[in-house]
Amino acid sequence: MAKYVYFEIPKCATQTIVHTINGVTHQREKEVFRDDNNAVIGDSSGFFWNGKTRPYFYTDIKRANIDDWFKFTFIRNPYERYMSLYAYCKRERWIPEELSHDDFLELINNVLKDKSKHTFEIDRIRNHAVPMYLFVCEDEKIKMDFIGKFENLEKDIKYVCEKLDKPTPKRILHYNRSSTKNYKTYYSEELAKKVYDFYEKDFLIFGYNKNSWK
Repeated sequence: MAKYVYFEIPKCATQTIVHTINGVTHQREKEVFRDDNNAVIGDSSGFFWNGKTRPYFYTDIKRANIDDWFKFTFIRNPYERYMSLYAYCKRERWIPEELSHDDFLELINNVLKDKSKHTFEIDRIRNHAVPMYLFVCEDEKIKMDFIGKFENLEKDIKYVCEKLDKPTPKRILHYNRSSTKNYKTYYSEELAKKVYDFYEKDFLIFGYNKNSWK
């Protein structure tokens, strides 16, 4: 079985992917890195890097000897990811029910800029809202062997399972969905511009269309 690292990006179907590959939601395989200086543990076959607790990972992990490991992640249209995050934060009661989409973006901007403020809710929002490229790039260059897309979830998960010699599921079960409504219905031109400006590097690096909110 190939050694691998799956780099989890919040709100990109992480629970679905972990469940499909490992068979049990939240169950991660033995960790590759020790706490002290991230030294590699040699007897582990795979690792799920939890982006919810360790964003900005690449500067920490690049010292580890995993060049020959299969490194993969999954990404999502930033417009859709933003709406999924908004719905998720409301469901978890991290933000007030009446907070608008525009005000939520302003909140994200503030908590990412000012890291001195800490509450449970703020820390969770901060870690979930980090732009995707910061999880998988160094100097804005992608460091993955494979990037799956939420938009091609079933096909791309099956590809990863085949690559890792894992059982390929006939049907992918989706876990922890934040909303079933089409994300495009929430967007105005003004809000789309704000979200694009905020996550611009995600759009450019991963090739998502600026007008895909329409």
